[in-house]
Amino acid sequence: MLDLKSVPKDDERCQNSNASNESGEHLVKWLIRSAGVLHTPRKTFRLLVGGSQGGFLDILALMLVIMLGTAPLAILRVILSSQSDITIVLTRLFSMYLSFVLTPLAVCVGVGLVLAGAKRLRGQGAGIESIISAAVYLWVPVGVLGLLGAMLQDVGLDLWVLPHIPLSFFLQSEPAWWMYIVRLVLAYGWSIYLISVLRDVIREDKPPAEVTPAKAAAWFLVGWILLAYLAGSVSAAHNYDKIRPIMVGDQAAEFSLKKIEGANEISLSGLAGKIVVLNFWSTWCPKCVETMPGLIAWASQHPQVKVIALHQGSNLEEVAEFIKDKGWVGIDFVVDQTGRVSAAYRADTLPAYFVVGKDGKIKAARIGTYPKGWLDTNTKSEPAR
Repeated sequence: MLDLKSVPKDDERCQNSNASNESGEHLVKWLIRSAGVLHTPRKTFRLLVGGSQGGFLDILALMLVIMLGTAPLAILRVILSSQSDITIVLTRLFSMYLSFVLTPLAVCVGVGLVLAGAKRLRGQGAGIESIISAAVYLWVPVGVLGLLGAMLQDVGLDLWVLPHIPLSFFLQSEPAWWMYIVRLVLAYGWSIYLISVLRDVIREDKPPAEVTPAKAAAWFLVGWILLAYLAGSVSAAHNYDKIRPIMVGDQAAEFSLKKIEGANEISLSGLAGKIVVLNFWSTWCPKCVETMPGLIAWASQHPQVKVIALHQGSNLEEVAEFIKDKGWVGIDFVVDQTGRVSAAYRADTLPAYFVVGKDGKIKAARIGTYPKGWLDTNTKSEPAR
């Protein structure tokens, strides 16, 4: 017998259809607003300053979409190196997203506050909320140019002046003065120009004009993003062996680092014929610090196994002072100041543990704290070679 209660009523079907249409309409408007800043900035800013829909949610969504296109290898490395632990994956991706959005949002909001303050000084209504909501769109050109830089990098042309490289990393290379100028013009010149457009719109203090939907520009933006995703996918496939996690059976990467205690260096090749446990850690990692005494106690009970704790980054003196304060002794502490060893072992999440067999190959790998018995199981003595 047909259960009439289970048959959707006409009004329910209409409501579902309307909800679907509204979602699609919001998506189109979001794309039109974002593309409009590039295509018809003056008219679009008039709408935004006039209190039209849009603002932070638009830009936060666009930043997420563009981050996925500018950092495909880093994102794939996070997913692959987290041993299917969804909590670790989400935590690290959220951390990447925060790092991606905080600085540009802070700059845009700061510009919006200055423009709103200038308007109030002229004796006009401030309209702070709508001005800041419009100001966050100043980031859109930077995001679009970042996608261009990422696409060029994916095909082997690293144009360092484009904003796919964070400004902090760009400055670490200590570029010449003329490089600063080139970077400023190419990476941020478009957005600086839009600041002047927004300032003029605010000064006009006119009601928002009707803006013809720039659907062509919106579809261009969609195509640009999809092209970046395609380039990122090709690059990820081409570089898969360089970003995949270290697996059992892989040859352990050679390294030679100076011990914190004493002037001697320790190298993996110098420990051939011994089982070695590598622990990647850092002083800013609470779990690393919390579990270190347990690892040291385990090492004291298994003298046939060589345990090496590799600190990620920082300088040797600071780490040595930290270890001395903790009173940690019994294992070899070294500092991977350049990060090259950590990169070779894909130790992106801390703590990370690798067991290297007597043959120099990886016997076991663990991202995050290890369960009880993990070290015992994976460091069982092997036949002599």
